[in-house]
Amino acid sequence: MNKRLFIQLSTIVGVTAALSLFSQKRLEWAGGWFPNISTTIGSWEGINQPVSQETLSILGFPRASSVEFSNGTGDSVLATLVTAGPFENFHDPTVCVGGTGVWEFTSLKEFPLDGPGSATVRAMIFRKRSEPKVRIIMYYWQQGRDGYTTSEPMMGNFRDLPARLRTGYGALVLGRQSVILRIYAAFNEEEDSTGLNAQRGVHEISRNIYRDLLKMGKSGE
Repeated sequence: MNKRLFIQLSTIVGVTAALSLFSQKRLEWAGGWFPNISTTIGSWEGINQPVSQETLSILGFPRASSVEFSNGTGDSVLATLVTAGPFENFHDPTVCVGGTGVWEFTSLKEFPLDGPGSATVRAMIFRKRSEPKVRIIMYYWQQGRDGYTTSEPMMGNFRDLPARLRTGYGALVLGRQSVILRIYAAFNEEEDSTGLNAQRGVHEISRNIYRDLLKMGKSGE
């Protein structure tokens, strides 16, 4: 190998390694915002719950928190927050929950969480295969410290590539820090035939967390 070619190859290897290290550090920075979820929301009181090691492993071991809310009438809502760094943190509920064999993904709707111009969330319904009347309703979205929000899937399918590129650009180029929210509740159709009561709880908890995160981001928390 002549000296000139060796220098060119060494330069390419050096630049590639530098870019890889830069990307790694930027993704670590992107997952650096870890706001607390309030444990009191209206009539709802929350208790911090540990996130299982199995869940953390699936998500690439991000920082994560979980709060179980109850309102004293037997209703409960679980809120989870995960830092959004490397792409393994972005497991989509339609794949992760629906792919367990226990739950079947049945419906999806997208709408603004807190009125026009606010975060668009994905509201999903899952049905328990062994007990078809038992359902889960889940709200899912990603929220940046700068107020940016998205609810696009990013599991690595070809159709999800544009969303992954936008998120990668936000993290690597803009230095955007963000978290991923999953707020959900289980209900039985025999007691809550339309799931409306469960959705009210999920919606109230989600809306208040969204508002709290906006305030935290603006104040630099």
